[in-house]
Amino acid sequence: MPDEENPFEVKKRELMQLSKEELAEMLAQYEVALDQFNPEVRFWLQNMFSIVRVVKRNYTPIFGTLIGMRWKPEAYIIYAYEEIPQYDKGEDLAERKIVTIPASMTVYVEAIQEQQKIPKKTPSYGYSNI
Repeated sequence: MPDEENPFEVKKRELMQLSKEELAEMLAQYEVALDQFNPEVRFWLQNMFSIVRVVKRNYTPIFGTLIGMRWKPEAYIIYAYEEIPQYDKGEDLAERKIVTIPASMTVYVEAIQEQQKIPKKTPSYGYSNI
């Protein structure tokens, strides 16, 4: 029997090193994300590290601790900001909105970890420096 440490206990020790504010921010993110999942996914996520019995197709039961699952997304729900030009009016529209994009309509998805303004390396088109 391998003498591996429980991944739950390892993660718990890592989290004990975080400040109260860091923990509150992380927990809020997870709770908001959890609300977006369908009931079946929520059920299994809330029962992680529980004792489970999974019965395979040949009716062989497997008993153990649930430590992970793999799911395929159906859609991406994005809280977005978009500026919409109105060429026939003197002002543009700025929208904050929730957009649902079916996963089948995406080419790839990026999770931006950091973003900052930097000086332009190429000239802006449509504007004159005169």
